[in-house]
Amino acid sequence: MSVSQTADSAPLIVVLTTGGTIASSTDSDGVVRNDTSRGAPQLPEHLATQLPEGLRIDAREVLSKDSSQMTDDDRLLVCRAIAAALENPEVTAVVVTHGTDSLADMAMAADLYHRDPRPVIITGAQRPADDPAPDGPANLFDAYQVALSEPARGLGALVVFGRAIMQARGVAKWHTSDELGFARNAPEDDEDAPERPLTLPLPAEGTSWPRVECVWAGSGASATALTSLIDDGIAGYVLVAMGMGNLPSKVAEVAKEHANTPCVLTSSVPRGAVNPVYGGPGGGAELLDAGAIAGGWLRAGQARVALAALLADDPAATPETLAPRFAALL
Repeated sequence: MSVSQTADSAPLIVVLTTGGTIASSTDSDGVVRNDTSRGAPQLPEHLATQLPEGLRIDAREVLSKDSSQMTDDDRLLVCRAIAAALENPEVTAVVVTHGTDSLADMAMAADLYHRDPRPVIITGAQRPADDPAPDGPANLFDAYQVALSEPARGLGALVVFGRAIMQARGVAKWHTSDELGFARNAPEDDEDAPERPLTLPLPAEGTSWPRVECVWAGSGASATALTSLIDDGIAGYVLVAMGMGNLPSKVAEVAKEHANTPCVLTSSVPRGAVNPVYGGPGGGAELLDAGAIAGGWLRAGQARVALAALLADDPAATPETLAPRFAALL
């Protein structure tokens, strides 16, 4: 579906809709459900009149899904839709409306494959469209404003949500229901981070990411899940460890035994970089010595997306060749 408002030389924003709370409504039982009849999110008049006169909006439905059901193929579909929209030189920016559960994963994928200076904005809502005080319209309005701003150019994919503007890498959903639903884990000193980290070529149509799983490795975790996944032939995995990257010794032993299977070490702690410095049987430093890759500022969902994308780009990659490329993504 495509809906356009025109006025020739005015800015043109392509809006790609994928479903989510911003496009949902509440049924008679009080259950929020994806509403396929709603189409593209609309701005109320008091917000629409604050946008530049003649602004052109081209809304295209890519998917209509609860984002908890999004697959990696869905993410690639959206990335291809972004690339297709930007093939038109008249397009000023792309805005993607998305459910919040996996919005951070989508933002990471979009940023990995975005090599154009024009802004790509990811936004959504915490409350459904029929809520007495929906937050979707304000988020969409802010997304349009950022999309039209010159400073947003060259920054890759941005998450605009709850009056916050964040570069995609390091973003995570930090609150289940608050309007300010997302925060970014990143260096506090901007000088410590590159302006634009490594990007990757978009995989060809019909190409999928290899299977990469996340494995919880908190206190009390057994090695059963990791052993089962490795036996099942996963291409790589992300360990959600404790602190700076420490994990139960039994899990660490299995990871070391299968050092040829790419492993990224992340943390269940919301903020700070994974910097494995501890030794001992489950110490992250020993796991790094065995070939694991430090996840840096990324948390599990985005680290999984990054590892899957790298493996898709180079199926023959080894932990040794992946480590510097993963570091360049941070």
